[in-house]
Amino acid sequence: MTLTETRPQRSYPLWLRATLYGVLYWACSELSWLISYRSDSNVTYWLPAGIAVAAYLISDSREWAYFALAQATANFVFDSTNGSSVPVALLYAVTNVIENISSCYLIRRFLGRNIRMNVMREFAWMNIIFIVAVAFSVYLQSVLLVLIGAAEEFTDTIVVGILSNALLVLTLTPTILIWRSPSDPGQRWWKEPLRNIEAAVVVVSILGLAWFLESHGRDILGRGCLVFLVIAMWSGLRFGVRGASATSIFLSLTLVVCAVRFQGTMPQQIDAFGGYAAELYGFLAICALVGLIPAVAISERDLLMRELEQTPTFWVNESGRIRHVNASVCALLGYREQELLSTGIGELGIKFSQPSWQDHWDEVRTRRHLNYEFDFRKRDGGSIYLQANVSWFFFEGSEYNFFFLHDITDLRNLEERLRQSQKMEIIGQFS
Repeated sequence: MTLTETRPQRSYPLWLRATLYGVLYWACSELSWLISYRSDSNVTYWLPAGIAVAAYLISDSREWAYFALAQATANFVFDSTNGSSVPVALLYAVTNVIENISSCYLIRRFLGRNIRMNVMREFAWMNIIFIVAVAFSVYLQSVLLVLIGAAEEFTDTIVVGILSNALLVLTLTPTILIWRSPSDPGQRWWKEPLRNIEAAVVVVSILGLAWFLESHGRDILGRGCLVFLVIAMWSGLRFGVRGASATSIFLSLTLVVCAVRFQGTMPQQIDAFGGYAAELYGFLAICALVGLIPAVAISERDLLMRELEQTPTFWVNESGRIRHVNASVCALLGYREQELLSTGIGELGIKFSQPSWQDHWDEVRTRRHLNYEFDFRKRDGGSIYLQANVSWFFFEGSEYNFFFLHDITDLRNLEERLRQSQKMEIIGQFS
């Protein structure tokens, strides 16, 4: 598979966008430090991990070198000014860039440039590719830390690094990509007063439950955490992929802050080699998936329904009578719905006599799928060339042929002009 890209039109020069990205990467690093870093906690929330992947996927691959330089510089400045030695800061900067670019290259290579967050296959593969890339990158970081004599940082890197970065790609990266893409009509819940009230209830519920657990000295991973799963699932079912992604990032940020504060009062949790952090990240990943998977599935179903409505289709029963049509096929053929429903497939002008229709029916029933191309004269007298993709299916106790029609008149005309051009070229060569 060869990936072809067109350079997008940008309103700002490349050097400025790369600089802004570097500043944003450094600022989010400092924010992550303020939010989650404490000497008595092993829980981190590394915001740049999710922002970096989204930035590379949004930009053109020809621009990645500039973004990589800006990211490496910002990463090095942050680590070197927050206690890391120069070799360690340089190692983190280089391996983080390698991790982001390699994962984004694989995503572009297998999924293309425009990743649809409302298609389950693309959503799942994007996350799988990045998590594998994160695991490899953090493993490489850990090995290099040991080789350069910084073995005391090995534990935090191998455990917390993999899990926290994987969490961010499950929450922040989809959120950025989803909210950047055009909204589907069914996802504009903010225009509905009732949905706005529900969204406010979700926010208040997350904050209220987190405050209650913390004020009573309870761990957020205790029995009360099941309520967070219910909130995440509700968001996925009610607010679509946009609402579910926003809920997942808000929920994870809130619980990370609570977990850091909780560990500060119970430092014995740290002795379990990152065990508490692993449990927290695992729970937050489950919350993200519980919300996003139903939202993506519902959005994909709606996308399929819209595509079916826009594709000319009709059903035909075994006797050759048309039993169901959509508005697109009526517009294509020039007939009203009732006219088509009272017409047989042979009378419509698709060249099937009764014997040939029975042969066609038996063949489709055996092979389950057939393709036809034929000339068709519309009701107004115009002539078009159609391609029919025919499938057999069983519905409510009856068998049908399902016809997908495609107008390929322009394609046929183009092919005819190409043949004429080639013919004239051959004649010219002989002359």
